[in-house]
Parts: sequence; structure tokens; C-alpha cells
Amino acid sequence: MNKKNIISRLWLSIAGLIAITGILSAQPEAPYLLCADVQADGTVVLTWDIPSNVQPTHFYRIYRDNGAGFVEIVNNLPNTNTTYSDQTINAQTTSVKYRMQTHGAESSTPGNTVSTLFLNILPSGSSIAHLSWNSPYSETPLTGLYNIYRSVEGGMYNQIASISTQSATYVDTLFGLCDLVDLNKQFIVNYKVSYERAECEMFSQPVEGEFRDNLGPGLVEVETATINPLTGFPELYWYPITGAPDLKDYAIRAIIDGSESTVGIVPAFENTSFVFIDADLDEATTFQIIAHDSCDVESGYENQYTTIRASSSYTDCSQTLNLKWTLYTGWQEGIALHNIYVNQDNGGFQLVESLAANAVSYDMPIDPNSEYCMYVEAVSNGSQRPSTTNATCVQTNYPEVAAFNYLNRVTTIDNKRIQIDLLQDLDANGTRYELFKSKNNEPFQSFGVYEKTESSILTVVDTDVDADFAVYQYKWKAFDGCGLELGESNVGKNIVLNVLTSSSNLVNSLTWTNYGDWDGGVEEYRVLRKLGSETDFSLFATVNSHSLQFEEDVEAYILEEGEFCYKIVGVEGSNQYDSQTVSESNIGCATQEPLMWIPNTIVLNGKNNVFAPVAGFIDFQSYEMEVYNKWGERIFVSHDIQDGWDGTYRGNFVPQDYYRYIIIYRDGSGKSYLKQGAIYVVTTS
Repeated sequence: MNKKNIISRLWLSIAGLIAITGILSAQPEAPYLLCADVQADGTVVLTWDIPSNVQPTHFYRIYRDNGAGFVEIVNNLPNTNTTYSDQTINAQTTSVKYRMQTHGAESSTPGNTVSTLFLNILPSGSSIAHLSWNSPYSETPLTGLYNIYRSVEGGMYNQIASISTQSATYVDTLFGLCDLVDLNKQFIVNYKVSYERAECEMFSQPVEGEFRDNLGPGLVEVETATINPLTGFPELYWYPITGAPDLKDYAIRAIIDGSESTVGIVPAFENTSFVFIDADLDEATTFQIIAHDSCDVESGYENQYTTIRASSSYTDCSQTLNLKWTLYTGWQEGIALHNIYVNQDNGGFQLVESLAANAVSYDMPIDPNSEYCMYVEAVSNGSQRPSTTNATCVQTNYPEVAAFNYLNRVTTIDNKRIQIDLLQDLDANGTRYELFKSKNNEPFQSFGVYEKTESSILTVVDTDVDADFAVYQYKWKAFDGCGLELGESNVGKNIVLNVLTSSSNLVNSLTWTNYGDWDGGVEEYRVLRKLGSETDFSLFATVNSHSLQFEEDVEAYILEEGEFCYKIVGVEGSNQYDSQTVSESNIGCATQEPLMWIPNTIVLNGKNNVFAPVAGFIDFQSYEMEVYNKWGERIFVSHDIQDGWDGTYRGNFVPQDYYRYIIIYRDGSGKSYLKQGAIYVVTTS
């Protein structure tokens, strides 16, 4: 071996020795104490984590502080241990602190301190136990939970709570701890507390006290005393008592003839309402309610709560009904408002009015010969459910009047006449009607007064109209035999049709106004049409009720006269009066502009050898064509557009030259047209 290799090995040996010496001489870490669990006999079991750098030569020492400072209680404990039972201490009387060190060539600094949990309890003899205890650690903030355990009269411990370690106190209310025979009996109750973490759970010593439940379940907070308007029975609603698991029942008391009487018992946790079916339905009911717990301790009396009573009155032939009621008592927040609900002829209760908090009466307009049932709803300024009165009912006897006056239809007869039909109630007596008219949304003006007729339809014709351009609105008012107004009918309007033509695309465009207010609404609009040569309208198209326009492509009718007349028929949907009808618009006519194509040359013995125009949308019966030579002689005449000039005169072809033509015709509306010009005749050899 050469000298260089010897030196290398020597340096490697020295480096290894230095490394081993560093490991052996490093300061060890102390174990981390996790739990100090107090046993039933007062001894303590310690639990810890093994340090990360423990060596085979290391051992543990345990130190304890009973209140006079830390002293060593264990020396030379093997470093493989993670628990130790301290049999020389009684942790039943005080909290004990522990800490550990690791020893070897060097000693670790003292590790963390853990304290046994020491539980205190105050006071004895009451219904509530106040528990407090110390924190198990002082060096680090606590995480996890404290668990509270309780044992009654030597029974098993049961966990009653888990609380955050941010608090080291707990208040336990001992519900239902009583003897119904010996009301003064005290019960032995034991508690202990534990700190729970992921690695272990450490318990305090048990602590004992004498307790009994002498607390009542608390006052009952009544929500509302009310009357069910459908049944007439008083009902009581209250909020459930919380925080009283030993609650037994609620006793419902009513003030009857000035004395308190228990009228019902409601078991706890089953219901928070009561229906007093034996109540005097002609009087208001005043309620009180108290609660009992399982130890028969009462909650004490709450305030009194009195239902509202309503009454109504009506005088024959009167137009109003008077409703009165008493004010609700019981809400500390007070009354916000009163709502009036009315059921007319079994049609269901509907809200008809809202009145101030201090209101105690209401005059309601009525319909004659109807049955009205009413009740009042008092609404709280708070969040309580409303309190309602009994339902009070009245029959409104009144001379027979019209149950309805329905504007059956408004329809156009012609541009100077509009017909207005009223559907009458034939069972009414002495009814009069007044018709009102409005032009183009101006204010309504009276048009006339009419007596009821024996026919179901009362018809009026308005001749002061311009139905081609103006929209007229009509409505009826009905008056009973006493001259009192019963109400207005629906509003009807005439349908105004406007028709425009377009010669560029041969389309007739129709627009019209909507009908108005039918009970059954507009089911559809029908488009009726007649051509200039026809005498009667026929159904041409149908559009839905939302469409107020229509276009017709008239190119197919180019060989007709070109006059198109339309009218719109609005069709009512099914209505409650079984009187479905229709409304007709004015007649709207449009004339397509005549079309005339005239050739300027004919070639005798050629393909284009007859001079004849091509026309559309003209009155072909009015057609006339004349041809003249340059000397002014008429050499051809025709009254049929199909009969053209073949270039002859008196059986011979005319010479090649210019010839003058005159064409006369009328359009579909009767307007006359004249076309004149020159036609060049070409002869061929």
C-alpha cells in the first residue's frame, strides 16, 4: 500500500469518528407530555410522545409538583416507555403538575407541563350546578374539546355535553330531579370532566353535590287568541317553551262568568295550540295559560288574551251594511291594522278593506238580495299570527234588481250607423239603463236613457258616427227601481278597418282596431272579402285574437277588375252569459292600380303580327281600342281585349308605316283611363 492510500484511509477514519462523537454529544429532547388522567382511586396515568432523537443510552426522569415545587419521582425510566402510573399521589384533592426530562451524556431541558384536571362544583342544594376546572396545559393553546359527564344517585356516568376549550366552566340545569312524594329530597349528583385530544383523553377527579329541581318551566308566551271564522270556535296559539326538557303540559284556563276555569290540558311537545269547542260562541273568550314540568312546578300566570267579537246589521233597501267589532287585547306590540274579509253568496272570503288600528266599525256597500258573511282580522305590529273574529252573516233584502247589465256587442251597420246591444236581466224590476259614448278616447258623454224592455236584448242605433275613420266606445250604467246606480257594464268599441294597396308587389294590406272588452274575450277575427264583380261577402281568412292585420297577395286576380272590398268580424269567446256574438267592422275597399302593357311594333306575317295590349285589374267590360292611319281614318275598333288588330284594313294588309291607337278603359272603382300612342307596322316581302 502506498503512502497516498494510507493518508486517505486515515482521514476517512478521523471523519467517521468526528461524526459519531457529534451524534453522541447532541443534547436530547424531552418527551412531550400528552395527558395526565386521574383514576378512580386518585392515582394518575401519564401519556407522552417519544422524542425524535432518543438514543439507546437515554432514560427518562419524571417530576411532580403537588403545590410546593417540582420534585423528582421517577429516575432511570426506560426510553421505550410512553406511559407511567403515579401510584404515590391522590389527585382527588388538588391539581397535580408533571413534566419530564431525557438524560444521557447530556440532559434535555425540562419538557412541557401537564396538569391533572381538578373539578370544582357550586352550589350544592340548588337546581343548577356550576362547574369549573383548570386548564391542563400552560405552554400551548388548547385545541379539541372538554367533555362533561354526570352520574345521578350512583348510576352510570353519561356524557351530557362537549364544549370548546375556550371555556373552562359549564352550567348544568338539573331538570326533572325531584321526588313527587318527598318534595324536599336532595339527590346525590357526581360530575367529572375530561379533555379529549386525538392521542388520549384525560379525566378529572369525580366531584359530588346534592341537588333537586325546584325551577319552573318558565312563562308561556302566548302568540294569539283568535276565533276561527269558519267554525266559530275560539283558538289559542302559543310559542313552545324551550330549554325545559322536563316540560309536562300546558294548562289552558278561560275566564268564565268572572272565574278562572281550566278548559284543557295540552301535553308538552305535542302541540302549541288549543281549540275551545265548549266555549260560548256568542261571547268573547279570555284565555290564560300556564305550564307544568315533571316535578309539578308551575310556570306562573301570563297575561290575559281576549278574542275579538264581531256583529253586523242591515236595513232593508239600504245600500250599506254595518260591521262592528271589539278591539283585541294581549299583544304588547299593539295592533297594526284591521282587515275586512267578506264572503258574498258563498263565493269564498275575499279581502275587501284594510282599516286603521283603532277602527271598530265599517260600512260596506252591498248588492241586493245577497247573503254576506264577514269577519275582521286584527294584524299585530309584531310577527304574531293575526287574530280573527267570528263570522257574522246577513241577508240583504232589497227589491229585485238587475244582476247584470252586459254590453253584448257594438257592431257597424254602415259608415253612418253603429248598433249597440245590451243584454238585460229580465228577472229585474224597474231597471233603467243609461248609455254613454266616447269618440276616440274622449271623455264619455251620456247618449240616452232607456227603460228595460221585454226582450233580452235592448238595441240602440247611433247615427251620429263616421264609422270609416273614428273609434267609438260605449258602455251602459244600470239603475235600480230606486234610481240608485247598480254599476257599469263592460266597454265595447266599433272595429275600424283600413285597407291599403301596393302596385309594386300586388298586395292588399289590412289593419284594424281591436274590438274592446267582451266577457269571453275575442276568440278570433274573421276576414270577409268580395271582389268588385261580386255582390256578397264570403269568409276569406281567420286570424287569432292577437292579430290586427292581414295581407293578401292579389296577383292571382290580375284578370279581375281590381276592386277588393273587405270587412272584419270579431267573434266573442264563450262567456258567462251564454250570449256569444260577433261585431262587424266598416267595409274597407281598395282598388289595385290598372296594369297595361302595349306593344309598339307588329310584323305582318311574322310572330308578333297582332296588335293587342295585355292588361290587368281593369273593368274589361269598359275596354275600347281604336286604330287610325295618318290621314285620320279609323281603320280598326274593338271592345274585347282579346280581339286585336291584325294589320289589315278592308281585307288587305296596310302598308308599312306608323299608325295611331287610342285605348279607353276603367278600373274596378269606375275611374276612367285613356292610353294613346303609335304602333309601327312592319311588312315583309
